[in-house]
Amino acid sequence: MAHFYRGEISRANIWRQRLDATFNWAVLTTGTTLSFAFGTESSPHVVILINSMLIIVFLFIEARRYRYYEVWSSRVRVLETDYLAPILSPKVRAVVPRDVWAEHLAEDLMRPHFTVGLWESVGRRLRRNYMWVFMLLTMAWAVKVAIHPTPVRNFGEFMNRAAIGALSGPIVIAIVTIYMALLWMISFSTMARQRASSEVSTGGLERSMPPPREGKRKKRRDDPDMTATFEPVVRRATATLKPRNPKD
Repeated sequence: MAHFYRGEISRANIWRQRLDATFNWAVLTTGTTLSFAFGTESSPHVVILINSMLIIVFLFIEARRYRYYEVWSSRVRVLETDYLAPILSPKVRAVVPRDVWAEHLAEDLMRPHFTVGLWESVGRRLRRNYMWVFMLLTMAWAVKVAIHPTPVRNFGEFMNRAAIGALSGPIVIAIVTIYMALLWMISFSTMARQRASSEVSTGGLERSMPPPREGKRKKRRDDPDMTATFEPVVRRATATLKPRNPKD
């Protein structure tokens, strides 16, 4: 169990580093784009909008990596809350019986599953990192249009400068507004699905459960290589602290 715990921590750390690498790409491309856009007055403002589309690609890549990170991290929390904590402190009384969390962990090893949905992971990364990048790009685009080649004198001139090729200024502004509104909608609409209040979750077995799905659930095909069968695991609390009885 000690080696298994160390191995799961190593997996979680590797995928955590991959999350940081993806966000570093987003920051690097954003800095390069802004340097180019504001380097000369003749630089087109459309490069900032193109960069925001590239950040969307990075966001979905990081969301996918975040889902893998949660697989290993949730296993670590199960071991910490339901196995290590009762061993380290006699005050911890495990509410979830050993056969429940151990069976669930064994089933997860046989049939790994994502513990976080795609859109929930996208929303989490938006709220914690990427929304700041999109806000910076939007403000930088507005400033670029407003000051280059000369400062605008009224909003009508700003709308005329926002034009991109055959797209008129009002259409471009409308697209940018809808674009940011969709990002905010995804960010707030997935907040209700978030079961962890922070990056460091206090839950064990609940965190490792698969995310609930709405509508009809597709039945998983039978695995011919399965060597064990499992009963459904009932979601319960993981552990609680109770005062120690001197008679124990």
